Amino acid sequence: MMSHNGFNGSIPSSLGSMCLQVLDLSNNNLTGRMFSNNNLQGQIPGWIENMSCLEFLDLSRNDLSGPLPPRFDASSKLKYVYLSRNKLQGPIAMKLYNPSRILALDLSHNNLSGKIPEWIGGLSDLRFLLLSHNNLEGEIPIQLCRLEQLTLIDLSHNYLSGNILSWMISHPFTNQDNYYDQESLEFTTKNVALLYSGSILRYFTGIDFSCNNFTGKIPLEIGNLSEIKALNLSHNNLIGSIPPTFSNLTEIESLDLSYNKLEGEIPPQLTGLYFLAVFSK
Repeated sequence: MMSHNGFNGSIPSSLGSMCLQVLDLSNNNLTGRMFSNNNLQGQIPGWIENMSCLEFLDLSRNDLSGPLPPRFDASSKLKYVYLSRNKLQGPIAMKLYNPSRILALDLSHNNLSGKIPEWIGGLSDLRFLLLSHNNLEGEIPIQLCRLEQLTLIDLSHNYLSGNILSWMISHPFTNQDNYYDQESLEFTTKNVALLYSGSILRYFTGIDFSCNNFTGKIPLEIGNLSEIKALNLSHNNLIGSIPPTFSNLTEIESLDLSYNKLEGEIPPQLTGLYFLAVFSK
């Protein structure tokens, strides 16, 4: 750990040959190649692919540009990929050596385009998927229904379309015991963007599909999300009424359905949601 110092200059590429699990050089004044919150510029260096023991990759909050690396297949141990808040462009096209090990994928707040790739559905242990604030379009691929371990998904502020299919929200979104003590994720809840880190992630679950072009009705199966804490479907083109199955969301704290084309009365069952602090229709 060498974070929060006054280091400057570049980082030698020889680090790529070291068998490191975690390298934290964040919050310095580095101008070279790694890691978060360092004002780094240019493309993601290719030598990162050679770090065969790396488990935690965090290049977030920099000024990196260009396409995503075509492959991260040298490391069979990689679990966490954080590339958010950069200027990365192009499609989401990456090859992972052992995709079943990936627990977190955060590509939010970039300029990525194209469709959500089907291969993400092969990340069988994925807990956290954050693709918000990009230029993604098209429908959510049906392969994402395989993500049975998912507890947090943010696809907001894109150009996604189609129905919010029942399969996407038919599994329970239950809390997980596995977490990394240095892990942190940004997620908007109760109308505030908050940073969740460490053990707090064991207890937080959420879905944010807001600010897209989704159509159709809200599926009844949404009532299966009994442990979800935050649900945001606002700023879409959803129609119909609020399903009465919302009464099953007994642990929900933030529910936003505003700026849609919903009609009818608010189900009286919602008054029984005692943890609900923010509700917007």
